[in-house]
Amino acid sequence: MIKHTSRSRWNTPILFAAVLAVALFGFSSAVMAQGETEPDEEFNKLGKLYGELEGWAVQPAGADFKPASIHDPTNVANTRLLGIDPSTENRFRVRAGYRLKDNMGEFMVTYTSMNDAESMQKLNPGEFIYGILLTGQQNAGVFNDGLADGFIANAGLKTRDFRIDFYRDAFKGHRISSKWFIGYRRVIHERNMAATYFALAPDVPNVLNPISGVASETLFRRLQPRADTAFQSGTFNGRGLETGMTFKMNLGSSKKVWAEADVSLALLRGKIESEYLSTTHRYILRDTGGNFLYELAPPYDEFEDFDNPGEAEPTATAERIRQQNLRTGLNVQSDSGASMVMEMAVSLRWRVWKNLDVFGGIRQSYYENVGVDLRPRSVTPAGNQVTDGVDLVVNQNDATRDLKSITYEGMFFGIAYTY
Repeated sequence: MIKHTSRSRWNTPILFAAVLAVALFGFSSAVMAQGETEPDEEFNKLGKLYGELEGWAVQPAGADFKPASIHDPTNVANTRLLGIDPSTENRFRVRAGYRLKDNMGEFMVTYTSMNDAESMQKLNPGEFIYGILLTGQQNAGVFNDGLADGFIANAGLKTRDFRIDFYRDAFKGHRISSKWFIGYRRVIHERNMAATYFALAPDVPNVLNPISGVASETLFRRLQPRADTAFQSGTFNGRGLETGMTFKMNLGSSKKVWAEADVSLALLRGKIESEYLSTTHRYILRDTGGNFLYELAPPYDEFEDFDNPGEAEPTATAERIRQQNLRTGLNVQSDSGASMVMEMAVSLRWRVWKNLDVFGGIRQSYYENVGVDLRPRSVTPAGNQVTDGVDLVVNQNDATRDLKSITYEGMFFGIAYTY
């Protein structure tokens, strides 16, 4: 059984109604502005080309990366989640367009790429206060209690947004004008997180100390607690139609400075690919023939036992102890997915020289259900438990797919030229 969960900050019907209201406002304004329209600018036979380069100081919001928790040893109820917060990145946005003559409309191509990679590291040797959240919970932590005394986590977001739109004038007045547009939009969004959890200074028997009388370098390497690791990723690849409107208002009589605003809505359908991998560890005891006997439990007293304590050279029980990997994995290919993209921006534009413009403003782009966190919920052991320290496969009885949305927002500045 796979349980689907989704969190959305926006209500799709309300958003659709809002865009529809903007469109109706545009058409009604066109009727009212018919008496004050002004002639369009002159075009040559080939129309006009338009190019725009923009720098966007963008920060993702709503990434929801939580690799670990932190526990208060004096208050078990005081547990906090540790999140990785994405930072502000400087990204580029490119636009190119062609405006047809005789006011027949214009085509515009827009490409935007966002990429953010962050990391978190917490190391407190001997203080097992960090909750292991990303791995499978079976045998997580050196004491099988889901705690570590240090961890390193990495998280990343990457979005590629490609648009082709056709614009037409909705109305054009003396100071205010507007355009509606419709087009095609394709979005590829990648989301991933990986974590490694350590037992840097565990309180375990001295057999793990290579300078003790019982231990050997071989035993130390074999039984030193291994790090638990986990990785999850999800990729959404969707496409669909979009629509929206742009508004322009001249500021002053020179008509060289104006304010702009635009809003767009796209409904996308596509595929989601997701993956999850986890590795934890356990100690097992074998008999003298190498056959599996049982799984060791903390505090691992067997580490300091002897098979023949009465003999002159007793054999350490630790020679028959092995550390075993417990690995679990999930993979979902070509799962159907749907997303909504809403984008809003306001800006100021200044004609600095002939057909050269500079502009700046603020933009917010919301991508719904473009990320997914795939996780197993309950597992059972499978495979051969007699193996000599090799992997033990774990079966998943069910899983969860937690859909994630992301918002990109920030200031932008750019230049544009019309030829």
